[in-house]
Amino acid sequence: MHSRTASLFLVIGSCLAASVATAQPSTPGSHATTIPSVSFTPEISAMTYGEDFATMSRYPTGMPPEVTVLVAGLPLPSGAVLDQLSFEVWDNDATVDVEVEYFSCSGGATAGGICALLGSLQTTGQPGWQWLSTGEIGLTGDNVNTYFLLRIYLPVGNSGGSTEFRRAVAYYHLQVSPAPATATFTDVPTSSPYFQFVEAMAAAGITAGCGGENYCPDSPITRGQVAVILAKALGIYWPTTPQ
Repeated sequence: MHSRTASLFLVIGSCLAASVATAQPSTPGSHATTIPSVSFTPEISAMTYGEDFATMSRYPTGMPPEVTVLVAGLPLPSGAVLDQLSFEVWDNDATVDVEVEYFSCSGGATAGGICALLGSLQTTGQPGWQWLSTGEIGLTGDNVNTYFLLRIYLPVGNSGGSTEFRRAVAYYHLQVSPAPATATFTDVPTSSPYFQFVEAMAAAGITAGCGGENYCPDSPITRGQVAVILAKALGIYWPTTPQ
């Protein structure tokens, strides 16, 4: 493990088990998002890096044994479950290793939340491009009270560009909000199999029921009502023609 520079994060907790793989996970979540190297910034302004425009990667430009640390937030839809992370890195120097870390951070109404280290991965001397992939993570971020951060350690090797970082890929799946303790509609009680889903629609402003504090779960629905539900649920919008 290389010597680290001053950290911007307060790290607590222990690392979860993680494995190094030479490919992306074979069973990722239902969605994936890429965070390219250009979305990462140096943790400390004095840290320097260069860019390989052929691969859109970043590499350290200091002198050994310096380390450039790049950090970025992980943009996921609110309430998404983070399944796995993969990092595409280049390590062509047997004397140094690329290391990645991933954090879960608390937030909320009080500023100055704490970031907990979830795990770390590093190269092991294998030359060339490779994937560092985590095991199953299974944590939910809501973008208000919790969020995720990524951190890349690029040590300076014996030759320029011997360690590089190209991108991170986050695999995740969406979920319906947990059911509340009380019912909004009298005809969809907490014991109903539809309760969680009807409550999610009501909380999101997609439906207001059929009147009289009822939802009318067994009533037929018109094409017009379907249009309202789908448009609200999907947030369908397009800009007007420029004047």
